[in-house]
Amino acid sequence: MYIQQPSNEAGSMQNIIIRGASTPVFSNEDVNNVRAAIFVNGVLMTSSHNFAYETKLYKYNRIGPETDFLNFVDISAIESIEVVKDPTRLALLGPLAANGAILITTLGGKSGNREISVNSYYGINQKPSITPVNGQV
Repeated sequence: MYIQQPSNEAGSMQNIIIRGASTPVFSNEDVNNVRAAIFVNGVLMTSSHNFAYETKLYKYNRIGPETDFLNFVDISAIESIEVVKDPTRLALLGPLAANGAILITTLGGKSGNREISVNSYYGINQKPSITPVNGQV
């Protein structure tokens, strides 16, 4: 399994390849052709369709925030994750799962009082110090 997040931008799409790349991967269109299908509780989490890449004038990556549906899955609510590579099982999942599939099962809802949980992270960046060398910065 090969997993890559090519950008540090929040919400950027992850390249997940299970069965290997059958063709060279040079653009987002090529990555989309070999990506694994991701199912959450039996529902396919789709990404950009190849048509979105074919209508563009240039082949470079889009600028700005993206939406990777896998980022919407709460990690604390995951019950199991299964990687499917068997061609027989992949055929049952449909043609979009031809390159492999990841099946994510989440915990069911609980009856009773509502609970809200918050996870928060923060960070600090400092300006790097630059040491002048030979009078040049």
